[in-house]
Amino acid sequence: MKRDVFGRARPFALSAALALALSGVGRADIAPPPPAEPTPATPAETTPAPSEAPVDPAAAKAAALAIKESDIGLGDPNARVKWIEYASSGCPHCADLSLKVLPALKADYIDSGKVYYVLRDFPLDNVAAAATVIARCLPKEQFYPFMDKLFANQMTWHGPETTDPKAALVALAAEAGLDSAGVDACLARQDILDQVIAVVKEADAVLKVASTPTNFIGDQVIEGTAPLDQFKAALDKALGEASGGMTPAPETTPAQSTPAPTP
Repeated sequence: MKRDVFGRARPFALSAALALALSGVGRADIAPPPPAEPTPATPAETTPAPSEAPVDPAAAKAAALAIKESDIGLGDPNARVKWIEYASSGCPHCADLSLKVLPALKADYIDSGKVYYVLRDFPLDNVAAAATVIARCLPKEQFYPFMDKLFANQMTWHGPETTDPKAALVALAAEAGLDSAGVDACLARQDILDQVIAVVKEADAVLKVASTPTNFIGDQVIEGTAPLDQFKAALDKALGEASGGMTPAPETTPAQSTPAPTP
């Protein structure tokens, strides 16, 4: 169960009604579909299903962190080290990482071909999900520039004083060449929304992602923005392990964004 920025419980049951939810009602909840009426079991349905092979957690984690067709990355996909970040476009800590930490590491690690970086969507509320859908709807080469635009202007569309997030998102999308009708068309893209939901479900169930940003660098996990030096140490350690060496990385508990506690 995720919670929105006001701490209200919200099942992550998004749908193409996302566009409607953003039309003048701010962070309005999207009601989940009513529960289906229970159907009496038939004799055939009470037959025990054949037992399934046990799931190997290590194999499931490796599969979840493997590069997917839907991923949009930076750098060389064949790089020895993969850096997977789960982020919410409305998360201030994610903005700090993308605007301050990542640029300081990009030339030495990503542009050099040593590390392949992928940002995966883990929106913490419906407004962030809408922003993510718009970003994914743009041509792939515009994905990261638009995400940077979302992060840099976060307070205009996701701030506590924002009353019309859709209008703010439309204004930002216009700078990327997408007009209001185009934004509506993007928000109606159920295929993109389904992809986002699938990413969230896998991250939650397999990787136990519970806050943003959460970063997987090789076999290491960094939750929160963390200092630049910690990311550098983690990258060096992963590169050392990939080439047979070892470089210890410091451990800290950095700032991160989590769903708000139950009032």
